[in-house]
Amino acid sequence: MISPVASVAAVDRWVAAQRVRPDPPAAAPPVFRAWRSPVGWSVFRYRPRLVPFGRLLWLPGGAFVRAITAAHWAMVEKLADETGFEAVVVCYPLLPRVRAAQAVDDLVGLIAAVNDAEAKRMVVMGDSAGAGLSLAATQEMARRGLRLPAALALVSPWVDLRLVDPGQPALEAGSAPLTIAGMRRCGELYAGELGLAHPAVSPLLGTMAGLPPLTLVGGTADLLFPDARRLAGAAAAADVPVRLLKAVDAPHNYPLTEHSDAAEAQAALVAACVH
Repeated sequence: MISPVASVAAVDRWVAAQRVRPDPPAAAPPVFRAWRSPVGWSVFRYRPRLVPFGRLLWLPGGAFVRAITAAHWAMVEKLADETGFEAVVVCYPLLPRVRAAQAVDDLVGLIAAVNDAEAKRMVVMGDSAGAGLSLAATQEMARRGLRLPAALALVSPWVDLRLVDPGQPALEAGSAPLTIAGMRRCGELYAGELGLAHPAVSPLLGTMAGLPPLTLVGGTADLLFPDARRLAGAAAAADVPVRLLKAVDAPHNYPLTEHSDAAEAQAALVAACVH
């Protein structure tokens, strides 16, 4: 099967097909329970203990065209078990039904609802497109003066949807099924009228000041790693506590796989919750 992000044409065909059918239902494992979210998104919760130590909220990636996978569910369940946190998995709408402006605003409302007094300590996490959306929403919360999560932890974050870093073309050949042209097309459709350079779309271009401590996890063979490195630098320049864990020659989203460096990355995500 051709990846929906293999080319501009592949993206356009995929999105056109999705116009006539709804987003696929999220096949959550039995331990996850559906929760009626205040913004109408599909949200699932897993509580590994009667009185959780905190909450972690995870937004899965997929370039705004692919739904959550079994690897996402397994990762979140493992993190919840190891931290004692209640896990909240957010399945946001996909293209062609998602646009950045509404998605960021909806996620701000959802984070605010989940980050209540019962949460104790709230950590927002995500991978790839979900990581970028998580960062954009947290920046918007800071701009509005809202209560922020205690920490952010982002895996292989897609934070500049323009994909203009000079180091990215050299990484493209080893990043299949990700392609610069296909990913950028997804970004254009997601951005809508805002355009790719708007901070709500590409939060690497947004304001870092006032963000909570930031953990970044990426592999140096990932097409998106150059932007993770730039994000780490921008956050540090704004006096945001930041940790960048890089795995040499590791691919996109390697912590969700059986890669040899995955265990270290997962430990870093646990540390972001409990420290």
